[in-house]
Parts: sequence; C-alpha cells; structure tokens
Amino acid sequence: MKTLKVCVCDDDMRSLATYAAAVKSCFQVFGMEAEVETYHSAANVRARMEKFSYDIIFLDIDMPREDGIAFAKSLRKISNHVPIIFVTAREDRMFDTFAVQPFGFVRKSKFIEDLNEAVRLFLEANPDMTAEMIMFSTQSGDFRVNAKQIIYIESRLHSQYIHLNGQPDVELRLRMNSIESALSDKGFIRIHKGYIVNYRYIKRIENNDVCLITGGSLPLSRDKKKEVKALWLEYGLKNGFTYLENKQ
Repeated sequence: MKTLKVCVCDDDMRSLATYAAAVKSCFQVFGMEAEVETYHSAANVRARMEKFSYDIIFLDIDMPREDGIAFAKSLRKISNHVPIIFVTAREDRMFDTFAVQPFGFVRKSKFIEDLNEAVRLFLEANPDMTAEMIMFSTQSGDFRVNAKQIIYIESRLHSQYIHLNGQPDVELRLRMNSIESALSDKGFIRIHKGYIVNYRYIKRIENNDVCLITGGSLPLSRDKKKEVKALWLEYGLKNGFTYLENKQ
C-alpha cells in the first residue's frame, strides 16, 4: 500500500500537532497510510521541498512573514502539480487563493467535517492511490480497507470476520459468496467453505493446510488443493513473489 507523503503547515504551534493527527487519522479512515510532516513556517516547507516532494499539502493562509497564498504562488513556479488544501479561519480570503488553483479548503471552524470531505475528494481524484480499496457494509456503517491489509476472511456462525494485518478484526453481515465475488480480482482465493485468503500472506501450502507468513495456518479443502496451489503459483509469477512451498 502506498504511504502518502503529507505536509501540514500552520504557524499556530499549539494546533499544529492536533491538525496533523487529524489528517493522519482521516486518511486511515479511508484505508490509506499517511506520513505527515509538520512545519510552522512557509520558509521551512520551502527548504524541505528542495530535496523532497509531497503528495498533498495542507497550508494555513494567515502566517507571519510569508502567508500561505504568497508561498503557494512561489511553489507553483517550481511544482505546478502538488495539490494544496488551504486550512483557514479567514473565509473572506478564499477568493484570493484562486490564482494558485487550490485543490480545496478546510475551514478551521468546521475542521473535521471539511477535512473528511477534502480527503474523500482527493482520493476520488487520484484513483491510482485507491485501486486496492474495498468498501464493506457493517452494522456500524461503511468500512473501507485496502485489500493488502486483509490477511483472510473467516466464516463463523452467522457472521464473517475480516482478519487484518495489525488491526482488530471486523465483523461483516455478508454472505461468503458475496465477499468472494468482491475480492476475486484483488488477489484472494476461497480455500475452504469457511475461508478466503489473500495470496500475499501465503507462506507455503503444506498437506491440507495453508501456512501464513503472519503465523498459524488455515484449513485447505481437499477438492480445492490442486486449484489453489496452481492459482497461487500463477499469482506469484505475475507479481514477482517468492514462495516457500513444501512439496511433501
């Protein structure tokens, strides 16, 4: 999964850490990881960008010495493509920013609400960043996740559970057949009536078990063994994976 490189610049040191944490959390809600760097002046961002590039910049408008609009104008001379989202308490100055073609605005008075919308629009405008994103419906609402974070799906009683890498399990109220269809072109295979596994997490296939690189194993149906091994190998050859298959 691509980790986004994000810049947050605001002269208010007390709020900067809060804004950065909210930005990182917001991207995670949409299933994306973000490496967020913070700066309290335009000069510091400019110096950093001499050797580094960002996927997106969140920029305060009102800053001493050089405000966000002036900095954005100078930035556009060297990097016309980086999306800029202005974060401001000065809604009256939004029209002043049009010359630098901002991607959007986040009002400090409605920070979380505007931030969620801005991030959603940014990801929609960059589908290559979200090509692996999948959305499921749960009892608590829509759940978005990057396919690469899913280790396997397990059917247990009347529910299905997504087992994620480094995150808590998520319960779904969907049929396994529906989940299988949604994941079929994302690098997943049904190995058993109760399990769908991500090829990326298969370490080896041993007897009637699929061993995972995260530890543990899952049962492999005898009638699926030949198909699973063949498709696993095919997927690995296409994607350059190295497999540790036990041929016993």
